[in-house]
Amino acid sequence: MLMEESVWIGNELLNLAKQGELSPLLNFGSSTGHFRRYGQPVIYNNIFRPLQSIEAEVYHLDIKKAEGVDFVGNVFEDKELYNEIKKKGIKTILCSNLLEHVPDRIPFFRILENLLGDHGYLLITVPNLYPYHADPIDTGYRPSVPELVKEFPAAKVIKSEVITVDESHFTFMIKRPKLFLIVLIRLITPFYKFKAWKRNISDLPNWFKKFKVTCVLFELKN
Repeated sequence: MLMEESVWIGNELLNLAKQGELSPLLNFGSSTGHFRRYGQPVIYNNIFRPLQSIEAEVYHLDIKKAEGVDFVGNVFEDKELYNEIKKKGIKTILCSNLLEHVPDRIPFFRILENLLGDHGYLLITVPNLYPYHADPIDTGYRPSVPELVKEFPAAKVIKSEVITVDESHFTFMIKRPKLFLIVLIRLITPFYKFKAWKRNISDLPNWFKKFKVTCVLFELKN
């Protein structure tokens, strides 16, 4: 997660909390507590520490069984897990940097809606301009605000924005010399994993463009 993105998310969730509309919150695809605190500390510092300070009710869902994960598993395949989460009466779902890794998005969108029940809020962020990053796959989904909004035709848009981040692929890599060297070697070795090489070549025009993130806060009423 990028710094500016984490600030946007944190502000919107706090606003919901101040209105008494946040809790319980489900962080869908949360990763581990260690990752949120130390791998990408902006997640904890800008989103979950402020919510913790006001004693917001927050649950974390991920397929990894680890510290800081309250619900473990795949809600598509595990009906018992789905029902367990449903019983919590989730009011808000945070789904950040996950959609680009989902191969079949339409059923996923409907799962998000169904977990919210009769009324709730859905905050989604997804890369708009960002290089390929497999985790374990990257579908290339880079929606604009209108493209994301049309996936939830029954929802009301509370706030939407494409955030421009003060970093590019190039500046990201030069801070990490080892990664930069690996990428450069890949660019001159097309015979090794040709599909991956083509993907790297297609990313070249965007190397010096600043990253962008599509952010939308929806209100859903069924």
